[in-house]
Amino acid sequence: MTELRWALLLAGALFVGGLIFWELRKRRAASRQDALNRSSAQDPRNTGEGAGAAHRVEPGYTPPEFPRREPVKEPQLVRIDPASDREPALGDLRVIDFGAPVSPSVDAAPGAGLPAQEWVDAAADTTPSLVVDWPAEDRRIILALRVVPRAGERFAGASLRQALVGEGFVHGEFSIFHKPLSDGRVILSAASLTRPGIFEPASMDSASFAGLNLFAVLPGPLSGRETFERLLLVGRTLAQRLRGELLDQRGQALDEARLGDLRRDAAAVPVA
Repeated sequence: MTELRWALLLAGALFVGGLIFWELRKRRAASRQDALNRSSAQDPRNTGEGAGAAHRVEPGYTPPEFPRREPVKEPQLVRIDPASDREPALGDLRVIDFGAPVSPSVDAAPGAGLPAQEWVDAAADTTPSLVVDWPAEDRRIILALRVVPRAGERFAGASLRQALVGEGFVHGEFSIFHKPLSDGRVILSAASLTRPGIFEPASMDSASFAGLNLFAVLPGPLSGRETFERLLLVGRTLAQRLRGELLDQRGQALDEARLGDLRRDAAAVPVA
C-alpha cells in the first residue's frame, strides 16, 4: 500500500507540473504574437505612409460630353383661305337617322307636318277616294290591337296625328283614320281608344289621348293572314314612333302564344 500511494502521488505531481508548463508556454506564445502585431502596425510600409505614398495619384474628374444642340427653327406659317374659315352650315352636314327604319310612305305622306284643317285638305288633294267596303255585321271578323302610352302618360294629339299620317292613314269616314291601298280600298283603320273613338281635325292637335285602337275588318281586299301581318307591322311602327306599347285587343301583352292564335284566326278568313 505504501508503494502504491507513492506512485499515485508521483503521478499527480507530474500531471500538475505538466499543466503548469503548458499554461506558461501558451502565455509566452501569446506575448510573442502581440509583440509581432504591434511591430507590424507601426511599420510605415504597411500603413501606406512611407515613401511610396508620395507617388500615389488621385484619379481626376472628366466631365461628360453633351451633343451639340441644333438651333430652334422658326415654325412655318400656314395660310388659311378666308372663304373656308367658317363653321359649317346646316346644309353642309350629312343628316344621319339613327332611328328605326320606316316605310317609304312616311316621306311622301301628305300633310304630315301641317296643323289642323290644312292636313285634311292636303290629304284630300293627293289621296284617292277612300272605299270603306266592310261586310255586313253578321259576317264581320275584326282583328284589333291597341297602341297605348307608358304608364301615367297620354299621347299628344299632334304627335298622334303626325304618326298616323306618316304611316299613310287618312282621316275620313266615321271621323276616324283609314289606311288604304293604292286604289283607295281601306285595309286598316284607327280610332281613339276612348268613346266615341272619333278624331276631330279642328281640336286633335291640342288634345291628348289615352291610346289608339288599330283594327282591320275581315273579309277584306287582302287575305286574312296578310292583313294581320300588315296590322302587326303598322302597330309596332306606331308604338315605336309614339314611344308606346303594342297590346292585343284586351290590353294584354303580345307574347308568341297570343300572336300564334291571332295568326291562325286571321288565316282562316277568306278574301272578300
